[in-house]
Amino acid sequence: MPVGGELDRSLSCLQRALAILREMAPGSPREAAALGNIGHVYLARNDIDVALSYFEQSLGIHQTAWKRSQGAAIALNSVGAAHKARGELDLAMSCFEQALADLKEVAPRSQAVARVTSNIGEVWLARGDTGRALSFCQRGLDIAQARAPGSAETANALNQLGLVHLGGGDVEGALGLFGQALAVAGAVAPRNPQVVKALDNIAAAHRARGETEVAEKYSQHAREVEVGQGLAR
Repeated sequence: MPVGGELDRSLSCLQRALAILREMAPGSPREAAALGNIGHVYLARNDIDVALSYFEQSLGIHQTAWKRSQGAAIALNSVGAAHKARGELDLAMSCFEQALADLKEVAPRSQAVARVTSNIGEVWLARGDTGRALSFCQRGLDIAQARAPGSAETANALNQLGLVHLGGGDVEGALGLFGQALAVAGAVAPRNPQVVKALDNIAAAHRARGETEVAEKYSQHAREVEVGQGLAR
């Protein structure tokens, strides 16, 4: 996800596209997708309430057209992500569990199944239940690797599972998973958001080991990727 001025430019472009879609195709899946994309930009800016509003609008359009659909489930997952960012873990879990149930019904082979499964694991981690978190995030990774090996979805699942290992004190295991996530994401695209996430996670793992200088190196790499300068050497 871009940062700073790039976020502002992304937001401006998306809002112009949304205005056109509202005129040309109101209430369409494309409008719902545009609303969701805008929501994710606001979430990246930590404007959680605004992000939630866009996600809920997106969900409303999907559910008006089709009560249960892949698009509705993905929008519901985004609503859950906003609630999780606000620390509303019960609401987040409810959204994720419903999204997963709907995906299993209407799009059981969707790559989104992996992401939502791992998101449930992250809520369990935030609740302090490392065992359940590990179970769900491992399941999410298994699904991603089976359906989309070498994809950004697999990199995301590796990152999420690594965070569970880190939260449980298994720093070495976490570093191994973050390293895999970095390799997979970098092969997809050098500026894939999962590259930044993996670099930041590697930095966090090194901080946990007290290796501050190494952590700073990876954090700096992450910032350089975000602004489009590539990895520092």
